[in-house]
Amino acid sequence: MAFTTGLSDAAQNNYSTTQTLGQLIGMLISAVLGILGVILLVLVVYAGFLWMTAAGDDKKIKKAKDILASAVVGLIIVVASYSISTFVIGALQGTANGASNISNQNSVNQQQP
Repeated sequence: MAFTTGLSDAAQNNYSTTQTLGQLIGMLISAVLGILGVILLVLVVYAGFLWMTAAGDDKKIKKAKDILASAVVGLIIVVASYSISTFVIGALQGTANGASNISNQNSVNQQQP
């Protein structure tokens, strides 16, 4: 039994892998912020582990609190960055689509007698 699927099927089905620059930048920003979110989650878990195993040692507790505070601030920054970048990219794509729709409507209106 031979497999008849592959690149020829993909070519016949017109699968498109082209993306606009805005989509590519959006995917890149999402990936970077996702990785940063995972790193911050690891830091929060590490700080919690350090605090739980401190056994009353004030230096370890202070270190854990500092790491935890820094990780929470970093997480807030990452979430805000994600929100702002999503808004800006969406607004830019909406503006580009809106401008092209307006120009299309103007060309249609000019063609009518």
